[in-house]
Amino acid sequence: MRPTTAPRNSPKATSSGSSRRRILSEEPFFRRSELKRFVDLFKFRYSWGKVGSDSGINRWLYMTQWSKATSTAWLGSPSASRPEYSGFHITNIGNPDAKWETAVKNDFAVEASFFKNTLSLTFDYYWGRRYDIFMSASQRNIPPWFGADPVAANIGKTKERGWELEMRYNNSTKFGLKYYATAMFSHGKDEIVYMEDPEFTPAYQKKAGYQIGQQTSYLHSGVITSWDQMYTGAAVENTSGNNVGMLQLIDYNGDGVIDTNDIVPYGYPNRPQYTMNFTVGAEWKGISLSVQLYGTRNCTLVRSAGEFSSPHYYTVLDTSIMGDMWLPGSQEGGTYHHPVYKGSGASVHSGSFNMVDGTQWRIKNAELAYTLTAERLRKAGITSLRFYISGNNLWLFSHLNEDRETGGTRTNDNVMKYPLTKRYTFGVKIEF
Repeated sequence: MRPTTAPRNSPKATSSGSSRRRILSEEPFFRRSELKRFVDLFKFRYSWGKVGSDSGINRWLYMTQWSKATSTAWLGSPSASRPEYSGFHITNIGNPDAKWETAVKNDFAVEASFFKNTLSLTFDYYWGRRYDIFMSASQRNIPPWFGADPVAANIGKTKERGWELEMRYNNSTKFGLKYYATAMFSHGKDEIVYMEDPEFTPAYQKKAGYQIGQQTSYLHSGVITSWDQMYTGAAVENTSGNNVGMLQLIDYNGDGVIDTNDIVPYGYPNRPQYTMNFTVGAEWKGISLSVQLYGTRNCTLVRSAGEFSSPHYYTVLDTSIMGDMWLPGSQEGGTYHHPVYKGSGASVHSGSFNMVDGTQWRIKNAELAYTLTAERLRKAGITSLRFYISGNNLWLFSHLNEDRETGGTRTNDNVMKYPLTKRYTFGVKIEF
């Protein structure tokens, strides 16, 4: 099909793909080998795909669009006035080369099972690239002497790679106990290849070479504890935050002032590179138990130091932050700046203090159940009767100051930042 982002005479957007597989465990040479005694399945598969998307791209970008303007020009001198004549001005410079974004994906996998399907595993390795990524006018870096808003264009490029591993073990004993365990690991990492970074931009300020959503921050070297430190350190531009008790920010580019040019890549994106999931369970004579443990690694999250934003500002502080605040004569070992009305809320004054390791481990689910299937139940028309008690989010290890998987700054209107809660459920399930 032809997308509405492209002109009529442009090439049609197409998708294509192919896949191949080979089951070695069914080959004659494998059946004759000793491996067949304990290998039930050994399979390779590979898939390739090319897909396009115009999600989030405005329509009719290839057309130059005009808008009517009235009384916008001042004419005459020395007493200028606005004439009532109507005029027109360009609101969007058309791009005849506008098209869909394109992604090429590859996946190679191995599937295997052993010991009469007691142990099984699946391993996937994937890689790909995305090109012709749409960049809107606000995302482009065009010199102001261009004279108009930049033209939206398909010029971005990214690449990604990663792997996934899933293992499962299930068995039973002669006493009727059935048990199982699963483990899943995944790793994914993307990289911006091209995002129209200005040619002479310092490497640490460019998008290319870093992950999508790479966290950035000012850096700091600790609390300013003396007047000497205050006067000899670099000051923050257009602010009074460089006082004793505030954090000493680092002048990364060495120009003598703290400004946006001192913001640098910090840690990882807010999306974990590694995720882990473990589940164990058992069943015996109608009694069943299962527990799920979930974890993430290699991500950087933002913790919230203050309770609210405007109009309350930082009149309410988190208790964990309050206990680590620098206060002369009482908490001189504190690592966070002293309380300041309004100004302390700005990220520039916090440096990288609120950027924390996003590693998390949590018991996500646990359930204990008992199922009755007695003969007297069947006489009453009941196939099974199941009693269960379950819990969600029962235990957490995290570097954040509250239970939130995404991090972020709390605000009055952002209900999505509400901390996760523990939940217990008791129920009865009847099947007829």
